[in-house]
Amino acid sequence: MKTKEKIVLTSIELFNKSGVVAVTTNHIAKELSISPGNLYFHFRNKEEIIRQIFRLMAHETYQLGRTKKGQTPLHPLQVIDKNYELFWRYRFFHREMYHLRRADAALADLWRYRDAVRGLTLLSLRMRYNNSILGFLWSLGNPLFFLVIFAFVNQVMFANRTPNYSIFALSALIPWNFFQAGIMSSMNSITGGRYLLTKLPFPREILPLSGILAELVNSSMALLVIIVIDLLVERTLSPALLLLPLLVALLALFTAGVGLLLATANVWLRDTQEFMAVFTFGWFFLTPIIYSITAVPVDQTFLGVPLRTIIQVLNPMSAIVIAFRTVIYDHTAPDGGQLLLITLLAFGSATIGLLVFRRASIHFAEAA
Repeated sequence: MKTKEKIVLTSIELFNKSGVVAVTTNHIAKELSISPGNLYFHFRNKEEIIRQIFRLMAHETYQLGRTKKGQTPLHPLQVIDKNYELFWRYRFFHREMYHLRRADAALADLWRYRDAVRGLTLLSLRMRYNNSILGFLWSLGNPLFFLVIFAFVNQVMFANRTPNYSIFALSALIPWNFFQAGIMSSMNSITGGRYLLTKLPFPREILPLSGILAELVNSSMALLVIIVIDLLVERTLSPALLLLPLLVALLALFTAGVGLLLATANVWLRDTQEFMAVFTFGWFFLTPIIYSITAVPVDQTFLGVPLRTIIQVLNPMSAIVIAFRTVIYDHTAPDGGQLLLITLLAFGSATIGLLVFRRASIHFAEAA
């Protein structure tokens, strides 16, 4: 065993036995029969040791939800037993976390560190493709499948006159699918991860955001497939595609905001997920995905309100999917007003969602 690992394990034992405040780096070095200088070679101070122990605890916690290929998933009682084992192994954290957070700002911010989000994001991806033969290749295969379906249904069955209709529809469908999957994943993240809420003190935002990031990975791969196919068909590479990362980032922000709001609502009102399953179905058809906004008659009304007004003004996703279609299908950049509107929607949604979520998150452990 390496010296650094011995330092960590010995520190855990001493912290559990005597408390963090009573144990110094000299005590740890003496217990290991090494010089303080040798200890400082691996860790500059006690706070660094504590942060390393926290990372180790977080890593072991994440491993509880993983099942390797070919392995039988743990029985729920086994998971509970292992959770209690982890709790006891790192009991000084649960006993002194309040003091540790106040004494070390870096530790207080550690849960905002990318490893936690990355770990849960990778876990979401692994769980999705667990025991799948093609695995991550489904992210590439799905847009190709839809491409063939749209080409057959709209050009053979209905003789749609829109040129290259498959790219036309998919350029809007992929961002919509990301949005829908992202908010549904976020909405169930708190209630589905309630066992974590009572085990570890960490920013609750990590749970819904990790699900959104997992969906973002899949959707980004799908967008790349569509861009490559469009390039092969049109044989042109538009400079407008440089705006695509910006649009993806703004869509992710907007999705995160809506997802945080829905995750908060779903903690206290479980009907939220049932309502959204129906609502998003209608929302899909009120968004210009499989049709162009110009195909909607100007004089068409719904409940006395012009249908175009409902689609363009009252539906925030319309501006977003139209911008994606403009870049990918039309090979032009959205106008400045449209980009400004999308930016305001994204940052407004993210800000409101984060404020509401953080205000309510202190009660999640009891309510979930």
